[in-house]
Amino acid sequence: MVTMSALSTKYIRSRVTATVGCTNYNPTGDVVEAAFAPPGVNPSIWYAGSWETCGTTFYARVLVGPAGTVPLVVGTYTMWLRITDAPEIPVLQVGTLRIT
Repeated sequence: MVTMSALSTKYIRSRVTATVGCTNYNPTGDVVEAAFAPPGVNPSIWYAGSWETCGTTFYARVLVGPAGTVPLVVGTYTMWLRITDAPEIPVLQVGTLRIT
């Protein structure tokens, strides 16, 4: 679980690993979106994300907070990623974010 203040604006990142066959795949050419929904609720609003690369490790990220892309109020949220590739479009539950 990641916890952040409702007054903060920062990137929330999630590590992404992908393979094609048995070979590691660089997903940064794919469109990535993030959603935040209450626990147990499917996501309905998607926000454009971006990629961050650290060597051969890839992170999907989205800017959360009052000055960011995703303005969230105090509460607990499940974070989801949607990665658009061809032909697959996986929707992945990736973690929990708590806004205090």
